[in-house]
Amino acid sequence: MSYDVMKACRPLQMPSSPKAVLMALADYADEAGSAWPSIPTLCEYTCLSERTVHAAIKWLEQAKVVTADRSNGRHTTYVVDANSFQQPPQQLHPRNICTPANPAVTPAAVAVVPPQIPQSPPQQLRSNNQEPPKEQPGTTNKPAPVRPIPKRPNLADLDLPDWLPREAWVDWVHHRIAVKAPMTERAATMAISHLAKLRAGGNDPVAVIEQSVRSGKWTDLYPLRDQRGGFGMPMARQAAAEAEHQRFLQLTSGGGM
Repeated sequence: MSYDVMKACRPLQMPSSPKAVLMALADYADEAGSAWPSIPTLCEYTCLSERTVHAAIKWLEQAKVVTADRSNGRHTTYVVDANSFQQPPQQLHPRNICTPANPAVTPAAVAVVPPQIPQSPPQQLRSNNQEPPKEQPGTTNKPAPVRPIPKRPNLADLDLPDWLPREAWVDWVHHRIAVKAPMTERAATMAISHLAKLRAGGNDPVAVIEQSVRSGKWTDLYPLRDQRGGFGMPMARQAAAEAEHQRFLQLTSGGGM
């Protein structure tokens, strides 16, 4: 998250849906204003439907405050630039012009309340059925405190080992969101550790991620499939098993068995 991008976007005046999507993009943006959250992620962040999020992004692009790069078929990169914000022409509608809430009232139309008729206090107009319940000794009517919902971290920005390309890791994060199984920060750390174990066993981490993404519904990372279609032994173990088999053939070929 970039504090400067969030600070620049906060005072911009616009409809509520584009503003919610803009602040979500600013929350995911880096220092250069670039962000690449998926549409389901923006829907989850803003509590808006996909149709509303798409319409809001279109509005933000017309307002020049967001630029969308869709050249990458896997994900869209958004660039937030608050300094380029311009109200789209269709927003300059006469109904949006600020007008007084009520027309001016002439003094002749002002009703004068006779001083001899006192008005009843508002609290006297409440019936017995509408009175709030009285607190009993030893009890309280105070509502329970609401625990704040912790903010979900941007898992695409986690520190990664040198052997794990960020593009492959971002694909795995977006895949988990797409299959309705988003990861927590703890789960993401465990996934990276699991990839390290698979790599030590001879599995290419990028190929492991691509295998799970191609499945369309896998929520975990597995060793690579062998050519027969099943999960085979890692390459190092296969090579050791083949060498042991060759030594066995050499010993038995001269033993008369």
